[in-house]
Amino acid sequence: MSDMKIRLVKFYDKKGKCVNDGDEFTYVTFQIGKEERPVEGDVLVQVTNLEGIPIIVAKYLIEKYGTGGYGRPEFVNSLEDIKKYGVAEEIVEEIRNICKSKGINWV
Repeated sequence: MSDMKIRLVKFYDKKGKCVNDGDEFTYVTFQIGKEERPVEGDVLVQVTNLEGIPIIVAKYLIEKYGTGGYGRPEFVNSLEDIKKYGVAEEIVEEIRNICKSKGINWV
């Protein structure tokens, strides 16, 4: 899985509206994958700036009709836990560094 990378980072306000980097935000999402477009096995990670709220993780799935989407989200308590979804240590560290640079110090 070492060929995976963070493909996309987006910030959202408390109403779920996408905001620009540098604006006030409530949570950040990271799309992690091998290609520019999502493929089966890619991972979505969502971290809030509120301590105590679990991290959300979902894997990208291809349904039997050929359409894809992120599956049922699961909740984890730390970034270390996303490794069991195939996310490499280097990517976990990169996510941690991005979060800390944005004031999310609890990760």
